[in-house]
Amino acid sequence: MTYKGERDEYIRHYFNCGLHPIPLWPRSKRPKGPQWQKQDLADSSDWQVAKFGDADNVGLLCGTPVDDGFIVCADLDSGRDDFEKRVQVEDFCVVKSGRESAEGRHYWFVAENLPKSRAFHLNHGGPRVGELQSTGRQCVAPPSIHEKSGKQYELIHGDFDDLPILSDEEIERLFPSKAVEQNEVTYKPLDEGEIKDRAVRNIIAFARERVSSAIPGERHNLINRVAYWLGGFVGSGDLEEEVARSNLRDCTGLIFDNQEEARAEFKTIDDGIRSGIKRPLHLSRIERADLPEMSDEEWFKFKKRLGLTSKPEPQVVEKVDTIPPIPNHILYPPGPIGDLCKFINETSIRPQPYLSLGASLAFFGMLLGKRVRSPQDTRTNVYCVGVAGTASGKEHARKVLRLLAEEAEVGHHIPGEDFTSASAIERVVGKPENESNAMFLLDEWGDIMSGLINSNAPTFKQGIQRTLMKLYSAADGVYAGQEYAEQRVNDQRQQTFKQPCVTIYATTTPESYFGVMKSMHVVNGFLNRYLHFIADPQRPEELEGGILKIPRSLKDEVRRIKALPINQIAGTGSHNPDLIEPQILKYSDKASLIRQEFRDLCDQKIDGDDQFKDLWGRSSQFVVQVALILSATQNKSEIEYEDMLLAVEIVELCIKRTIHSVKLQLADNEQEHITKKVYRTIEDAGRKGMLKSTLCKKTYYLKAYERKDIIQTLEDSGQILIEEVKTSKKISLRYVASAHA
Repeated sequence: MTYKGERDEYIRHYFNCGLHPIPLWPRSKRPKGPQWQKQDLADSSDWQVAKFGDADNVGLLCGTPVDDGFIVCADLDSGRDDFEKRVQVEDFCVVKSGRESAEGRHYWFVAENLPKSRAFHLNHGGPRVGELQSTGRQCVAPPSIHEKSGKQYELIHGDFDDLPILSDEEIERLFPSKAVEQNEVTYKPLDEGEIKDRAVRNIIAFARERVSSAIPGERHNLINRVAYWLGGFVGSGDLEEEVARSNLRDCTGLIFDNQEEARAEFKTIDDGIRSGIKRPLHLSRIERADLPEMSDEEWFKFKKRLGLTSKPEPQVVEKVDTIPPIPNHILYPPGPIGDLCKFINETSIRPQPYLSLGASLAFFGMLLGKRVRSPQDTRTNVYCVGVAGTASGKEHARKVLRLLAEEAEVGHHIPGEDFTSASAIERVVGKPENESNAMFLLDEWGDIMSGLINSNAPTFKQGIQRTLMKLYSAADGVYAGQEYAEQRVNDQRQQTFKQPCVTIYATTTPESYFGVMKSMHVVNGFLNRYLHFIADPQRPEELEGGILKIPRSLKDEVRRIKALPINQIAGTGSHNPDLIEPQILKYSDKASLIRQEFRDLCDQKIDGDDQFKDLWGRSSQFVVQVALILSATQNKSEIEYEDMLLAVEIVELCIKRTIHSVKLQLADNEQEHITKKVYRTIEDAGRKGMLKSTLCKKTYYLKAYERKDIIQTLEDSGQILIEEVKTSKKISLRYVASAHA
């Protein structure tokens, strides 16, 4: 059994037990995503399992409520033998870590009352042997792979569906916290011999100076701020928690007159550090705003002490997964859409099946305008964007669609590959023979959009974007066109279109498209108006292609759909333009359930804290549009389960690939743009990675220190791994994107 198959069975079992599995990075203990603690408990549907990558590890969220209490894990690193003498191990659900030496144990149980996460000891005041993992923590679960040994975590006692329930007294007896004697203040003073990192020594020294110089009346607040600040460095992994805690306790014991007052501040220190851990700070990227208040002179001395330069600090790049794969079964839907996709790909020199799918959906969506609708009056007017690299075959689908339209006598619905103004769009849509239906086939979409979304763009270009958005929203109503002084038709200066169906299939390169976007375009709803069909970064293999001779069967299908009546009342088949009543395609019972499940998923995304939640805003609408097109082109009288399921797969993949591209490409400033560009260069090298010398050649536009800073940033943020490799002449460095590791 593959790891993924075995892992997915475990995930479903965890959900069925009322637990909450979360994705961890492959062969790692680190959760994926910044808001993993706030995920809501969900059922064990395939939608939840699907958020795990093929090689992801599994963590279980601690502190989550169940029927009898709260899920808690006791993580034992050492002293296991002594601990197991005092408990009935077989009563617990016990997991063995995959370490080859000093194997750890995870003891899972249900606490009647939720305990705080804390260290525990063999006896009160004895040596520390582990930690209780509660709210805000997670523990690695089977069948995850250990990061160093490569072995699986293994369940050795019990099961997660039968956890023991422990009272507060039992928890304290089995996992005693360390009690501080009334006459004891323990600390570990700064030892420069033990702390070898210069920056860490200076950070600790600075913190001790601040606390030691505190004046009465300000001590408590200052200690809290400094503890919170040090906690940030603990959260980033730059500072050990015990080193931070012991040094602050040392200073606290010195500045207070009596031990009782000092011990009272220990809780302030612990709370401050724990809070700071949630907001990681990196020593290499400290900014003045991250620090406790200091004067200009203090800030200058502090920078000099830590060796901080005046160069702009590189941007932290959020860790990105590999691009979600494209399953083959979605590329050739049943019916005319699949037939058209097949013909496009068979005649292409560099086939792009995923882009062909987007082009075909937009083409048939235009033909179905005014002819079908959903029970909620959703129409088939989809805006699709095909994104692929330069000279990678993205133009072929447009060529085929234009030829097919001409030979099937519907070419008047597709104007030239450019529009210069809003009035030009309205003239095309307003042609009587077009029935207010039109499809725009556009190349270099990124360049077009750069002019449309630029706040400094000419008024007529800004009007294009507004017109496209208004036409999209008016598909189930009336579009009132713009007024033009020179327009005189029956004394009217304004055109109106009833139920216009405008579709777009545009192509662009990732750099020219996402390169002009800013984060504002994610949150303002610009990107979520388009279905993005984003190809894999590798260019397709060059083939011989074929002669563009449109099959008669395709032309017949186009003519059949075009002949469908736009007035379905009482089966009259009337083409009276004043009476537009498209046929309603209802959902089958199973299709309705699939639609509702996907809507629930979208609602979870939108209501959550994910920074890309806005990209899910129109996803449920897209699903209905795609399902409507799939069913109607097959001449079905309702939207069936298979079409709704396929529509969900298509739309969900579009959204996930868009999010992936946004993470990789979108940047709000030049430094972030360059950092992401360097990462993409490394990521494109795949699993084999890239030698330092090769990267230097490919990033010739950077100075040596700029490249070094960016590489350091990518490593610190977990984006890349740096390996030493032996070449024919010397030891060199190799960079590998962690998504491929």
